[in-house]
Amino acid sequence: MSFHESDIANLESDSDSLEEIEIDLSKAVIPKRVKAWLDFSDQKSTEWYAEGLGEKYPRHTMSDPEVVAGAIAFLTREGYLSGNQFCEWGSGLGVAAGVAAILGMDAVGIEREEELTEKAASLAKEFGLSITYLPTSFLPEGFEETEGIGGKDLLIYDDHLSRERSALSTTIGDLDYADIDLVLIYPWPDQEEMILQLFEFVASPDTILLMYLGDGEIAGFLKS
Repeated sequence: MSFHESDIANLESDSDSLEEIEIDLSKAVIPKRVKAWLDFSDQKSTEWYAEGLGEKYPRHTMSDPEVVAGAIAFLTREGYLSGNQFCEWGSGLGVAAGVAAILGMDAVGIEREEELTEKAASLAKEFGLSITYLPTSFLPEGFEETEGIGGKDLLIYDDHLSRERSALSTTIGDLDYADIDLVLIYPWPDQEEMILQLFEFVASPDTILLMYLGDGEIAGFLKS
């Protein structure tokens, strides 16, 4: 199966399809159990990193868990979410998925490093959380990323190229992104535009994307 770099001018959604949401962390109310989860997961991850986990996965960088927790709590409290289905792209040790689960969401974490998903699952189980982890890429069949000018570009395989959104895959195994209400990711800086493009393709209207940008900054986007 061959593929070509997507013509963004032809395949990209209208620029108005994503509306930025102002995330006001000062309005976030973080429950005590979420705080306990953050402390617990921080302790366990510190132990694992001391045992060499960071050396095995040097590109694995954790977002600020308190900022992410505040953002999810804000969206929940302010009524932005249209449902309770949560998915993290690149979930690592599953800290954010745990926050979402505690806040009443059905949480799924997607992480291609199987060892990290195993540790995330053990972490959640020990704390008494029910979370699904998928050890795979978050890119659906037919999508790929490649080096572009100034950052990553989104690729779409030949037999998935279409102007009709219904022709593009939105599934990872049994998980359908069309059913997800909140997506979270901490992308590399050169991935940000590609992630926005992917989200536009696979998300349903009223789905929200939270993108952690580093240094305590987080952005929210609502798909119209």
